[in-house]
Amino acid sequence: MKVEYLHEGTKECPLIRIFGGLPDEYKALYDAIGQLANGDEETVSLKSLHGFEAENNCNIKLIRSPKDIGLNALNNNNCYEWSLCIKSWSVVYDLISPFTNKNNRLSSYQWLSGKEAYFPLLNGNVSLLISLDGSW
Repeated sequence: MKVEYLHEGTKECPLIRIFGGLPDEYKALYDAIGQLANGDEETVSLKSLHGFEAENNCNIKLIRSPKDIGLNALNNNNCYEWSLCIKSWSVVYDLISPFTNKNNRLSSYQWLSGKEAYFPLLNGNVSLLISLDGSW
């Protein structure tokens, strides 16, 4: 599964896209977000998850926080923090559930953060897309 930052090239930029994974890799992400949503974990690093490959060392630290801050760049080292409250992590958990279905291998995508996403996921200065093949 690839994690890639796109600075420019489309109206949705800047954005990070997560794509190209196998069902068990999407399931690893799903399980990690579930742990944030139910309060079992406080932080998760995407690069620590099974099958994740950071393009240009792009990494996202997922954080359970008291309020929704969204996805934001930390510095110039291609590192990002995605901070949401438990309720919003539950929304993300529900949105990525279809990607874990081994029979759902059609082209599909979902905005998880940024102006294209559903409320309450609109915060932050970087958009986040999950996609089977990288397209939207």
